[in-house]
Amino acid sequence: MRLFRTITTSLGATLLLGGVLATPAAAGPGRHQIVDLGTLGGAYSFASAVNDRGDVTGQSADANGSLKAFRWHGGRMTDLGVLDPSVPYAFGADINNRGWVVGTSDVAGGTATHAFLWRDGVLTDLGTLGGATSSASAVNDRGQVVGRSQTAAGQWHAFLWQDGTMTDLGLDTATGINQVGQITGASPFGDFYRAYRWRNGAVTDLGDLGSGFSDAAAINAQGHVTGTSSLVHYGVSRAYLYRTSMVDLGTLGGLSAYVVALNDRDEVLGASETAGGSVDAFLWRDGRMVDLTAAGVVPAFAQARDLNNRGQIAGSYYPDTTTWQPHAALFS
Repeated sequence: MRLFRTITTSLGATLLLGGVLATPAAAGPGRHQIVDLGTLGGAYSFASAVNDRGDVTGQSADANGSLKAFRWHGGRMTDLGVLDPSVPYAFGADINNRGWVVGTSDVAGGTATHAFLWRDGVLTDLGTLGGATSSASAVNDRGQVVGRSQTAAGQWHAFLWQDGTMTDLGLDTATGINQVGQITGASPFGDFYRAYRWRNGAVTDLGDLGSGFSDAAAINAQGHVTGTSSLVHYGVSRAYLYRTSMVDLGTLGGLSAYVVALNDRDEVLGASETAGGSVDAFLWRDGRMVDLTAAGVVPAFAQARDLNNRGQIAGSYYPDTTTWQPHAALFS
């Protein structure tokens, strides 16, 4: 992957996005480019995930002000619908390379939420582990879904959903799943709360960077995990990459950093405090942390949320700093 590749959409091209005409923002130095994904007709949108084809999911306001999950594909933003029409709220959390989306939608008149899978135009309620509420966080290309659900006893447990069945993993959270079914998340281990890697019922405690706490953001094809761990110093957190042990990725000169995404090239996306006091997006690769904000890839005040294997970054930015309404975007 080339970090500073240019999205193939030409600078003068016009895209039809959910009825809103939008154009890629002007490229800055180094030909970095922002593709504004538009909205579902409302004022704002956010991107949460991007697949290797450049399809994006997230959430957007529609013309009625309702917040809906979307899939952006081929220049068009599509409303994925809701599980309960009486409460039109849904959020798209992840998208696989087949274009299937998982997320969360309000049910029961807005008193609970359920995880969903959107597949080829059909929205499926994934149910719960016996309680009122569930939410989905990730999906692989086999259609396996992970997330978190309440049990009949009211506890929150991580789940694996596949082929119509939701299985209780007996862990606290599940945030990522790779193509061979390895899962990551975080859960109590004795007196500590730490990231784990799960495979076929076997759980590995990934440790921490000194505080007894770590979480997990993503797992890649190699089973490598990334996330954030607190240091022994109060209030200081660091991004890590776990291959065979947990490695502190450092910062952009400030005290703390955190992670949001990992691709199959062991490239880590996150944000870090800088020596100047700002919080900038970063890409860590081969032992080096690159400031994406200073490089002009991700604008100041923007959010970078996901990274694919082609080097595209999904997130949100502010196309108009007089209204400060964010739009979902692809950065490159």
